[in-house]
Amino acid sequence: MPEVVWVDDFYYPSEWTIRIRTRKPFQLVEMVPDLIRRMMKVTSKDVYEHDVRYDITVDPRTFYGFWEGRRQDDKWTRTTLRITVQGEQASTDAMGTAHVRFRGTVTTRYPYNNFIQRTFWWFYNRFFYYRQKRQYIFRIRDEVFQIKERMLKTFGVSEEEVAQGS
Repeated sequence: MPEVVWVDDFYYPSEWTIRIRTRKPFQLVEMVPDLIRRMMKVTSKDVYEHDVRYDITVDPRTFYGFWEGRRQDDKWTRTTLRITVQGEQASTDAMGTAHVRFRGTVTTRYPYNNFIQRTFWWFYNRFFYYRQKRQYIFRIRDEVFQIKERMLKTFGVSEEEVAQGS
């Protein structure tokens, strides 16, 4: 069955990035799945760990992790949050840097059988469902800010010390 699909990024036009220089930045890799689960209010089965790597053959030791959290908001809309953590940590004093990238989308899918239904879904989405989708986008944006604050609070880093990029 064909469907009409709308995909909205929560932080358009690009992903949101923070850079942290701290002691033991590998802790981010350990805490991200739990943060996604608690902040998005989803179960563990909705948090996907796509890739986690840790290279101990070089110094500083490099690490990489990629997670995705999914939440079905209603019958048509699904929210997806992707978090990527990449960095390095020295083996001697455990100092290092970490780059955390957030990317989120709100995807709406409407199935249709003919052009009349398709036209109906376009009008419905534009004039009636638009506010609801905006609420989902603002909700995921707030959850990302909470995750960021929790990460900074864990490492004792203030907002001014973090280099932000887009």
